[in-house]
Amino acid sequence: MSEDYLYNYGSEETYSEDVFIGQVYKPVMIQKSKNIKIRLSHTILLPCTVDRLSEAVQILWTRVVQEIVIIAIGDKIIATDYAKRADVTVTENGSNLEIQNAKKDDAGKYKCEVAIDGDKRPEVVHTVSIQDEPEVFKIESFDFIGSSDNLSSAGTNSDGCNNSDERNVEFHRIGPASLYRLFGFTIPLIYSIILLLVIGLWMYALYFRPFTTDPFFIHVLCLQLSPITHITITLPALLSPPTAPLVSLLQDIVSVFSMLVFTLFTTRILGGVDQIAKLATTCPIGTPPLCC
Repeated sequence: MSEDYLYNYGSEETYSEDVFIGQVYKPVMIQKSKNIKIRLSHTILLPCTVDRLSEAVQILWTRVVQEIVIIAIGDKIIATDYAKRADVTVTENGSNLEIQNAKKDDAGKYKCEVAIDGDKRPEVVHTVSIQDEPEVFKIESFDFIGSSDNLSSAGTNSDGCNNSDERNVEFHRIGPASLYRLFGFTIPLIYSIILLLVIGLWMYALYFRPFTTDPFFIHVLCLQLSPITHITITLPALLSPPTAPLVSLLQDIVSVFSMLVFTLFTTRILGGVDQIAKLATTCPIGTPPLCC
């Protein structure tokens, strides 16, 4: 290894206002070692921060393998394997090494070293590991085999680079049958209890004295049916979990409709909007009648 880039602090002298300063401050490595995980084909960024770094001192980047590979000295890329992929940014506080288009072979240890004369040079070693990109593929064709609850298939898959291969894919239907295989007789028992409860609530909700001449008949009937309608809409989610978003939307619609009916019902009981405004001037809303 050539010694041309090594800086000898032993011969340096510093003067300030004709006063000799005998102590020379050598660079101090303040960068901590890092374990860096990078996706395949992404950019590797290796930092190296040094305190008290002189402009005359260069940073040396090497690859720690059986035979040490010098990647860069100062702002120059030395290794031919990294000439087109690597870039060094030199600052007053150190150096940053970027390696683009990371390959699996780039995994390993990288050392940043301050090129000064002596046995103990300031240095830091980073460890880089390369991870495969998550696989994304599209399904072109399938031949389904199996029952309606569990399907297996032999399909042809292709990725964004038009590479295709054969894969086996399994599909599972989520529903009461799958729950029954997991929990046994408990599932039909729970479903039976829920069904009986819903029937009982419907019978209770529909019980209404036939005062057909009552002007509030429709309002009361809607308010009586609102809770059981809300519960009944939940049943599809128990039979088919993927319908849960639609069930939630329908429940919100029922709730908003019930609030509107209740508002109209209350307004009519109080005698209309004009009557409410009149009462608000003589007796504030919320005041007990005997206090007005």
